[in-house]
Parts: sequence; structure tokens; C-alpha cells
Amino acid sequence: MTEKFEIYYLDDEQDLCDIVEEYGEIANIAVSTFTNHENAIAACADTEPDILFIDYRLQGITGDKVAQRISDAVTKVLVTGELQPPTLAGFSSVLAKPFDLKDFLEIITKYREAKF
Repeated sequence: MTEKFEIYYLDDEQDLCDIVEEYGEIANIAVSTFTNHENAIAACADTEPDILFIDYRLQGITGDKVAQRISDAVTKVLVTGELQPPTLAGFSSVLAKPFDLKDFLEIITKYREAKF
């Protein structure tokens, strides 16, 4: 029996969400993407994902502010192109932009193996 493993990805750039969805398809992993932080927060309140990837620079808010509104039970990964992000508080890992499928899967594998 396969355990369900929920992955959410939040980025206000639709093109990046589309790429992440393609990465999920290639790796046979279901990824729910969000371009609006309020929608992502609401989705996390309904069904806590195992991993939530949050872009640092979002429209009208930063990723660390979004992370503060999500349960501590959710593993949060900061996605950023910043050389030195102002804060890493609340994040388990950092995924540096630009990233490729290998980078994305390494983080998923790390936390999935820890869970199972």
C-alpha cells in the first residue's frame, strides 16, 4: 500500500507553477500549485501537506510571512533566488532558484524518506 504524500507549491508566477506541475508528472508525484498565498493558506488549513514549497518574493507579501500562518506540523521549504535570504526561520530547507527537477526531487526524497 502506498502512503499518500501531499506536496504544495506556492509561487505567484504561473509559469513556475506550470514547470513544477510538469516535474511532478515526470516523477509521478502529485503536486498542487498555488499562485495566490491566501488560497495556499486556506488549502493548508483544509489538508496539511507533507511539504509546502513557498517562494520568498510573492505579490504583496514575503514567504516568511506566509509560513508564519501555516501550522508548524507542515514542513516548509523556502524557494528563493536571493543570495542571502533575510530569514530562514520556520523553514526546514532552502531550494535555490533557478532549480531543476533533480534539485526539486532531492528535497522531496529527503522528507519522504524521513516520514516513511
